[in-house]
Amino acid sequence: AAARIREELWLTEAELEVARRELRLRVSQSFADALFAQEQLALVQRERDVLKRLHDLARTRLQAGDIAEREVLRAEVDAERRAIAVLEAAAGRDQALRALVGAIGDRALQIVEVKGDVTLPALQVTYDELERRILEVSPLARRWEAQRAAALGAVREAEASAWPVLELRAA
Repeated sequence: AAARIREELWLTEAELEVARRELRLRVSQSFADALFAQEQLALVQRERDVLKRLHDLARTRLQAGDIAEREVLRAEVDAERRAIAVLEAAAGRDQALRALVGAIGDRALQIVEVKGDVTLPALQVTYDELERRILEVSPLARRWEAQRAAALGAVREAEASAWPVLELRAA
């Protein structure tokens, strides 16, 4: 009875460890996605600021008679496109932050910014290895394996007795 309880405890601890690893992986992936989305937003904002300065410079050059109005309009369109890209990147960042909150599991949590570097720890035990270990100590798996071996032995005996033994001699 004590051995069975130890095995059940080991299985429960193994399942808990798998759940913890899956949670860590989900949170790490969500954090990396949020960090990437935040960095992308910052990059697009910098591009928008540069294009806005170029638009302002183009206006100044137009007033000085240095360029045609068409160049100013082109700079304005580029700046507006980048402004739209900023809105899209901000929506992507907000979505990634909501996904991170969902992965953490606390809906009341509000995350407005993430900081850091993403380095995922290597898994010490793969799922296949964990499954193999569980089956090794499982009494049910051992019983199934014994039944399988007995069934294979019965099949081999049946095959051996069903076929006549023919002896061939050369004359």
